[in-house]
Amino acid sequence: IQVHTTILDGQGSPDVAMKEDGAFTVVWTSETGDGKSKRIYKQNFDAKNKKTEKETKVDKVTLSSSATMGNPHITTLGTGETIVIWENTKSGSLIDVAAQVFDSAGTAKTSADIVVNATSAGKNFNSNGIAFGADQFLITWERDIKASEFKAADFQASLFKNHDISYENIKGRV
Repeated sequence: IQVHTTILDGQGSPDVAMKEDGAFTVVWTSETGDGKSKRIYKQNFDAKNKKTEKETKVDKVTLSSSATMGNPHITTLGTGETIVIWENTKSGSLIDVAAQVFDSAGTAKTSADIVVNATSAGKNFNSNGIAFGADQFLITWERDIKASEFKAADFQASLFKNHDISYENIKGRV
């Protein structure tokens, strides 16, 4: 199955999630053509492997020349909604973990990306997520922290609960 429509520039880092009915969504990174930036895209398929929409840009960020998106992951809630998680390198060494939630038809439920990490200082990376139940998902990531003269990292997690359009971070840092 040819997943992406765009074949110019680089495509990579695919991930896939399947719904209970056999439909599935693939996410990946795509270079923007300027040689500096990458964006996150998705493609929905029905249970018969047919595309159900055009390939769609996931992130809502307006890119600057130094911003790039990467390492997408996807998970599916029991309601058929999908959550896409990725890393947003804003400039130099600042990396945020971001997410977007799509309804069962593939439409974004929020007008802006959800910034998952509570602080933008340093690097937040190695993100991943899992859905459980009909309306909750957990996103984990690693945060690079600097302590005196050595580098250290700690692991973070945020539990989100679906409240129609808003996604409440109900647990914060674990």
